[in-house]
Amino acid sequence: MEINKQLTIWDYLSTEEPAEDVNILGALNVHAKGKIGPFEVHLTTGDLILIVAMIEDYIRGLDVIKAGDVQWEVYYRKRFKDMSTRIQDQIDYSYEKHLKKCLKAQHEKEDDIGDEAMSLMIKKAKREAEAKEKA
Repeated sequence: MEINKQLTIWDYLSTEEPAEDVNILGALNVHAKGKIGPFEVHLTTGDLILIVAMIEDYIRGLDVIKAGDVQWEVYYRKRFKDMSTRIQDQIDYSYEKHLKKCLKAQHEKEDDIGDEAMSLMIKKAKREAEAKEKA
């Protein structure tokens, strides 16, 4: 899938979820100077959906680039897929379901070109008829 199609699909995906904060609790800041302590991360549902989409697109891209790479197929792919699945489960979201819905809407829109052309042709004929009446 080319990047332009992915961005178009993201436009569809990004309009469906409300922009409410989602708290990520119990994370530990291991890079802080001093002692290790918990912190909270606040993201919107849309942010998490975008993260899931990026992970899924990354997996699809590397499946092509890293085909046959045992380290990718055995370790990293599983790790990224597990991360994506955990996020989706926690926000009650399905990337695959929404992707299918968006692709269907996109195909329907592409199939509707004839209706758009017919509509434009009728508008043009109407404008030409009005112009003749004025003349």
